[in-house]
Amino acid sequence: MLDARQAAYELAQKSSTCTPAATLAHMRSRTHARTQIHPSVSEEQLVRSFRGYGEVVSHCLIRASSCAFIDFLTHAGAAEAKRALAGVPCALAPAP
Repeated sequence: MLDARQAAYELAQKSSTCTPAATLAHMRSRTHARTQIHPSVSEEQLVRSFRGYGEVVSHCLIRASSCAFIDFLTHAGAAEAKRALAGVPCALAPAP
């Protein structure tokens, strides 16, 4: 039986744009996941919005599910993003 992360990774490989470093190993300890990403948000907007929490080394935007996985260089970066954004609705939406 596949664990949820592996299943998400395999779906991402089939239906999204992922940078080459978005591997399962990175996803286990240095990844922050976000849901409800607006369809018009670009990959550059996505990455830029998370750079303040730590160095982003790769990302995986799954448009079919409106979610994204952001891989940080360190676990601390991912933990800071998770802490700072806990309970905060995703603000990645197009400018009016």
